[in-house]
This record gives sequence, C-alpha cells and structure tokens, in this order.
Amino acid sequence: APLPTYKSTKIVLPTGWSYFGWWFGYEGVLNPQGLWNSFQIVNDGGAIIGGAYYTGTDTNIPPGMHGVLLVPDKIQRDGCDVNSTNNTVWVGQQINLTNIISGIPTSAVTSYQWTIPGANNTTNDTAFYDYQPNATNSCYTNLFTPTNYTTNNYINFYWSSGGSNQVVTCREVIYGQTNTVSATFNVSRPSATIFATNGVVAVDNSFRTNGMPYLHFGNFRLGGTPGIKFYETNAPLPSGFISTNLWNQIIVNDAITRTTSSSSTTTNSFGYDGAHDWEYPYDTNTPTSDSPNNRLEPSQVVVSRNFTATMYLMWQASTNSVNGDKTVTVPLKSYTWIWSGTATNGAPAAGWGLQSSTNYPGNNGSNVDVTNEPTWSTNSAYNKFSVP
Repeated sequence: APLPTYKSTKIVLPTGWSYFGWWFGYEGVLNPQGLWNSFQIVNDGGAIIGGAYYTGTDTNIPPGMHGVLLVPDKIQRDGCDVNSTNNTVWVGQQINLTNIISGIPTSAVTSYQWTIPGANNTTNDTAFYDYQPNATNSCYTNLFTPTNYTTNNYINFYWSSGGSNQVVTCREVIYGQTNTVSATFNVSRPSATIFATNGVVAVDNSFRTNGMPYLHFGNFRLGGTPGIKFYETNAPLPSGFISTNLWNQIIVNDAITRTTSSSSTTTNSFGYDGAHDWEYPYDTNTPTSDSPNNRLEPSQVVVSRNFTATMYLMWQASTNSVNGDKTVTVPLKSYTWIWSGTATNGAPAAGWGLQSSTNYPGNNGSNVDVTNEPTWSTNSAYNKFSVP
C-alpha cells in the first residue's frame, strides 16, 4: 500500500550510512541503533519509508541493510495540533504549547530550546512568561530570568505585540542529533487612540476647600478643568468579543523644590502613580484625568515643580472570548505629558503668585503606539513630600 505523505523535505544520513531504496520526501533525525534493528527518523508519522545501508566502523551497528522508520514530532497547542483552526490568538492571551515526540524513549531527547518571536532575553520582551502588576511592582517576568522557561518540552507565554506569520520553533537534540519543528501563529491586536485636553497652571486658594494656597495644574473639583484629561477610542472588535480597558500612569520625574528664608530642599518622585497613591489600576473609566498640586506653606518663599509622566491605555481580553485561556493586560497606546510651575511668596505682589509655568503637549502628538509592557518597581508615593 502507498505510504502516507509527510510534510518535510529531506533526510540527511550520518557518516557511514548510504541511501538505499528511499521513499523520498522526508526530513528528520536518524537514530543509528534504532528499534527492531532499524533507523529512526524523527518526523511526522510512524511508518517504514525505505532502507539505509551501513558500512561504517561502529561495531554496535550491524553492517548491511537497516529499515528507516518515521517517528512523529510536532507542536501542539492545548493538546491539539497547531493548524488554521487554532493558530489565531490575541495579545495578552496565554499560549500553551507542547513539543510532542512519539515512539521513542524519553531519554532519547537530551535537550529542548524554544524560540519565540519577541522573546530576546531583555528586561521588557514582547513575548513573556507573566505580567501581574500592582501598585508597587509591575511583576513582569520574561521567559529567561530568573527561570529559563524555554528549555522544557512545553512552554507557556503571552504576546503583547501583534503580527501575522509569527513562527515558533522548538529545537531538540534526539539521539545526539538536532531536529527542529515549528508552528505559525497570527496574533491579533486591537487598535486605539488616546487624545487629551489640558487645563492651566495656577496659584490660588480655590483648589481645595481648606482655603490654603496651592500651586496646581488644573482643578479636579466639580466644574473645574483638570490639568490633563485623557480620552480613548477603540476600533470595533469581532461581534460578541468581550474586553476591558484600563489606565496605568508612571511618573518619570517629579522634582519639587521648596525654599524657605533659611534653606532649600528638593524631592524627586518616580514610579507607579495610582489615582490615590496606592490604588491599582489608575482608573477603569474613560475619560480619566490628573491635576497635580502642591500646598504652599507660610514659611516657604519659593516652590517650584517639574513633572513628567506617561499614561498608558491598557487592554485585556475576557477569558470567555479566548476559549477560557488566561489573559493579562497589554498596552495599546501611551501619552507622555509634562508641566512645571514656580510659585513665589511676596513677589511680584503680596501673598503667593505664579512666577512661571509650562505645560506640554498642547496637542496630541504624544499619542504613541506601545507594545512593551510598562514596568515599575516602586510607587511614587514612597517619595512624596508631606507637610508636617
């Protein structure tokens, strides 16, 4: 009966072996000792496909004709062969792959090495092991450190970047020889846009109800205009697909200098910025906003602040929309914004006044596409100044 058709292209024989009676069209790893005194080719099915003639010097291998046996080697996702029905996934969806080699003892395979597009052993790969952020740490784990997850017969990971024809490979050493199998994925990613409106920098006593003067960017009180207000729009998702958006903000730099008649001190904050310091995420509603501010004390004569932050629009697919797989949040867009201001006490007039200020961007040129997960290892509240 005709043998089944396999997908690979060639067989390479080791030293001492020659072709004899091949069914051509195969590729794999040859085991000179074999089963039933035969060659093994690690590949797609279990069938004798021809013969190989041994004339080498290894006394452990009988000279003469040996059969050539195909052994299955493939990549499965969630227990099923990867094909056009299960190779389309979403960013933030957990991918669970296993390298399946049948018909040979486990000891025959001495190593595995997975190669994942986007996994480059950096501190912020777009293919990674896990991402479970909170208000003090992003808890981002890549696939290599502190544990190398790429050297098992299975691998679980997430993508934060989209793209078609993403080829995952697994290279094994079997009976001392190297074989590589692959699976191709299409990674879907929604599109979105952030745009923002700005308030103004001011010094007055209307920011809070306590009557104290404040240096502030915008005003969050009811009816006020926030320092910056973020909006987002998303492209439509497939019908019935469920997902959520949320916001994360990281303070890049927040330098505050407070000067009295006898001294000057500067604090510099950075890290994750919860809407109320220790909250995560920053917000789950759209629009969201921020109105940074400083209370001005009678003992101070000059207070200045230089502030830079990046707001991230995050997205997460519902597990119900991705066949029950785990999901994590992934970034879609970021928006970096700055403001600064200097307040003086007693100049140019009695009481507190605004000496200088800036805020940027005044347009929406900061709307940037982002594929790397935002990371942090502290909360900005650790460094925030509090008035005694």
